Amino acid sequence: MAKFERKGKGGQPKINTASLPDVVFMLLFFFMTVTTLRETEQLVIVKVPEASEVAKMERKDLTSARPPWACRRVTVRIHVSS
Repeated sequence: MAKFERKGKGGQPKINTASLPDVVFMLLFFFMTVTTLRETEQLVIVKVPEASEVAKMERKDLTSARPPWACRRVTVRIHVSS
Protein backbone atom coordinates (compact mmCIF):
# COMPACT_ATOMS: atom_id res chain seq x y z
CA MET A 1 0.00 0.00 0.00
CA ALA A 2 1.27 3.45 -0.93
CA LYS A 3 1.38 6.35 1.46
CA PHE A 4 0.02 9.68 0.35
CA GLU A 5 1.79 12.75 1.61
CA ARG A 6 0.42 16.25 1.74
CA LYS A 7 2.31 18.92 -0.10
CA GLY A 8 2.61 22.03 2.03
CA LYS A 9 1.91 22.57 5.68
CA GLY A 10 -1.81 23.23 5.56
CA GLY A 11 -1.54 27.05 5.42
CA GLN A 12 -4.54 29.32 5.45
CA PRO A 13 -7.55 28.51 3.29
CA LYS A 14 -8.21 30.81 0.33
CA ILE A 15 -10.94 33.45 0.61
CA ASN A 16 -14.06 32.78 -1.41
CA THR A 17 -14.66 35.82 -3.64
CA ALA A 18 -17.81 34.60 -5.36
CA SER A 19 -20.06 37.10 -3.55
CA LEU A 20 -17.67 40.05 -3.93
CA PRO A 21 -19.53 41.64 -6.90
CA ASP A 22 -22.79 41.53 -4.91
CA VAL A 23 -21.20 43.36 -2.00
CA VAL A 24 -19.61 45.95 -4.31
CA PHE A 25 -22.92 46.71 -6.05
CA MET A 26 -24.76 46.96 -2.73
CA LEU A 27 -22.17 49.47 -1.48
CA LEU A 28 -22.35 51.40 -4.75
CA PHE A 29 -26.16 51.54 -4.57
CA PHE A 30 -26.01 52.60 -0.92
CA PHE A 31 -23.62 55.48 -1.55
CA MET A 32 -25.50 56.60 -4.67
CA THR A 33 -28.77 56.86 -2.74
CA VAL A 34 -27.37 58.41 0.45
CA THR A 35 -24.92 60.93 -1.00
CA THR A 36 -26.17 64.46 -1.53
CA LEU A 37 -24.60 66.76 -4.05
CA ARG A 38 -23.43 70.19 -3.02
CA GLU A 39 -25.33 73.12 -4.40
CA THR A 40 -22.95 75.83 -5.51
CA GLU A 41 -23.48 79.20 -7.08
CA GLN A 42 -22.52 79.58 -10.70
CA LEU A 43 -19.45 81.73 -11.21
CA VAL A 44 -20.09 82.18 -14.93
CA ILE A 45 -23.39 83.53 -16.25
CA VAL A 46 -24.42 81.80 -19.46
CA LYS A 47 -26.77 83.65 -21.77
CA VAL A 48 -28.66 81.20 -23.97
CA PRO A 49 -29.82 82.54 -27.34
CA GLU A 50 -33.57 82.88 -27.82
CA ALA A 51 -35.56 82.01 -30.94
CA SER A 52 -36.90 84.98 -32.85
CA GLU A 53 -39.65 83.03 -34.62
CA VAL A 54 -40.97 79.52 -34.75
CA ALA A 55 -41.74 77.85 -38.06
CA LYS A 56 -42.82 74.33 -38.89
CA MET A 57 -40.33 72.45 -41.03
CA GLU A 58 -41.72 71.10 -44.26
CA ARG A 59 -39.07 68.42 -44.79
CA LYS A 60 -38.16 66.70 -41.55
CA ASP A 61 -35.76 64.32 -43.27
CA LEU A 62 -33.22 67.15 -43.46
CA THR A 63 -32.86 67.10 -39.69
CA SER A 64 -32.01 63.43 -39.31
CA ALA A 65 -28.40 62.58 -38.57
CA ARG A 66 -27.08 60.32 -41.29
CA PRO A 67 -23.53 59.54 -42.28
CA PRO A 68 -22.44 61.27 -45.50
CA TRP A 69 -22.34 58.05 -47.50
CA ALA A 70 -25.98 57.20 -46.65
CA CYS A 71 -27.49 60.42 -48.01
CA ARG A 72 -27.74 59.34 -51.63
CA ARG A 73 -28.20 56.00 -53.28
CA VAL A 74 -25.75 55.54 -56.13
CA THR A 75 -25.97 52.76 -58.68
CA VAL A 76 -22.72 51.75 -60.34
CA ARG A 77 -22.88 49.76 -63.57
CA ILE A 78 -19.77 48.14 -64.94
CA HIS A 79 -19.71 47.11 -68.58
CA VAL A 80 -17.11 44.59 -69.54
CA SER A 81 -16.34 44.25 -73.20
CA SER A 82 -14.70 41.08 -74.40
